[in-house]
Amino acid sequence: MDAKSIEKACKQVFAKYPRLAGQSPRVSLQADGRYLLIFSSQAKTMNSKTIESAVRAVVDANGKVLKISSSR
Repeated sequence: MDAKSIEKACKQVFAKYPRLAGQSPRVSLQADGRYLLIFSSQAKTMNSKTIESAVRAVVDANGKVLKISSSR
């Protein structure tokens, strides 16, 4: 996957999850020419505990996001 396609996919993810803006994802190849982009982030609660979350995006070779899921 080229850098232009990754950037295009990142813009789509950042639009839905602005807290991830500026982060670079881990990219791995999946079956059928699809790619998995994993974004990780940490946030602090009001009582100073840390919550880690991950956003996973399945993307085609052109940078089009096919599916997004998030977890905490």
